Amino acid sequence: MSAKTRWMLNVLLAVGSLGVSLAVMEVVARLFLPQWAPRTARLTQFWRFDPHLGWLNAPNSSGRFDALGFRSAVNHNARGFRGPVVPYQRTGSRRLLVLGDSFVWGFGVSDEETLTEAFTRMQPGWEAVNLGVSGFSTDQELLLYQAEGRRYQADAVVLMLCSNDIPNNLASTAYLIYGKPVFRERGGELELLNQPLKKPSWPGYAAASLTSRSYVLSAASRVVSDWRKQISSRRAREAARPQASSNAPQGFPRNPAESITGRLLVELKRAVAARQPGARFVVVLVEDLGAEGTRLIGDYLREREIEYIPLIDYIAPDAPALHVSDGLHWSARGHETVARVLAARLAAEPARP
Repeated sequence: MSAKTRWMLNVLLAVGSLGVSLAVMEVVARLFLPQWAPRTARLTQFWRFDPHLGWLNAPNSSGRFDALGFRSAVNHNARGFRGPVVPYQRTGSRRLLVLGDSFVWGFGVSDEETLTEAFTRMQPGWEAVNLGVSGFSTDQELLLYQAEGRRYQADAVVLMLCSNDIPNNLASTAYLIYGKPVFRERGGELELLNQPLKKPSWPGYAAASLTSRSYVLSAASRVVSDWRKQISSRRAREAARPQASSNAPQGFPRNPAESITGRLLVELKRAVAARQPGARFVVVLVEDLGAEGTRLIGDYLREREIEYIPLIDYIAPDAPALHVSDGLHWSARGHETVARVLAARLAAEPARP
């Protein structure tokens, strides 16, 4: 047997052994490690590539979304969003538009259980537009409002801000393979970079699809993602040190990620006011920001006369009845609670700073 043949056999043996080992680990994980279950299993089945935003929900797509032991029916309308199509032209009803990521989209709940559907049941004189797209961060939500949301001429525009939006607003990639837009501050202005975005290659799509179904690969992907976030957070803290040389308490923003997030929120307020004078812009601070994060961001928004709702006043982060089994996203009762909070706020006069 030649040396080349022996080398090829050794490579095949190593690959085969690795495959068998992964298969055994997958079986063991599915039997004994439910916490390794994919958290976004089959989520990408609803996505299509978008050169401006990275990805969007595919119009008229539907299916079953399975994750962590729950199953929910998902249907997207002709524009690629959950809920009925609301015409761009005003119909005489008041109109709410909600921007956000998987919280707004409805991770783990069926179409009729989303907060926008719950809101319209509580407020029959209102129409609600759900522009939630899983995985989006504030930069993509600003661009989505500029391209699509402004066309609805809403009386109230609500943006959900959760904890992972802040570091993601500095990221130019998501889920390891998807490009995303990113803003940088230059000369006191926001500059949009990473445009147009490149479509992921078919090996990338295949890897993402396999990872979204495998317990072992999902767990490994989360480890890598957490590691990258820790590095980004450490770099952000180091970059912020010169600003924190004083002994005075540091408020929001404390680092570049928080700084760009704040600028994006201010820009969204400006864009809403420019499109629909008199419309309300409300930032909902999701409970996963914690009490301290909510307080700091709330102070920042108040100083800039941006109306906000601290959800931690209404939803405890560890309330099992209000969250699905991942302990993060809202259950049907959670969506109903958020809808009730929104309905009460919009029925009242805008909060004054």
